[in-house]
Amino acid sequence: MRFAQINLKLSRLKNILNAWSIRDLTPIGKNVIVKSFALSQLVFLFQVLPDPPDYFIHDIQGCIFYFIWSGNPDKVKRNTMYNSFENGGLKVTHVRSFISALKITWVKRYRDDCNGI
Repeated sequence: MRFAQINLKLSRLKNILNAWSIRDLTPIGKNVIVKSFALSQLVFLFQVLPDPPDYFIHDIQGCIFYFIWSGNPDKVKRNTMYNSFENGGLKVTHVRSFISALKITWVKRYRDDCNGI
């Protein structure tokens, strides 16, 4: 069941990015689409399931950069793209770090609930 959910979410992410790929957006605009429409589909999955397999994370990252560069080879190194604007990047979401951050928020919520008792 877990793999069925993962594959369903991955195909939904690809469909969203394909629907937006016909627009003539800048890489900054495409990054906004990725953050607001594509990755938001995966938040619940990342929070409730154990860490997804590496192939899933690799596929997501590949889809994101394929969308940003319109299917062309990367024009800027991916490590640079994760940086802030001041450091020459676009603040593209690093999926593995995103998953870790979502999991860490559960620790904070649990701690806050225990302090209220």
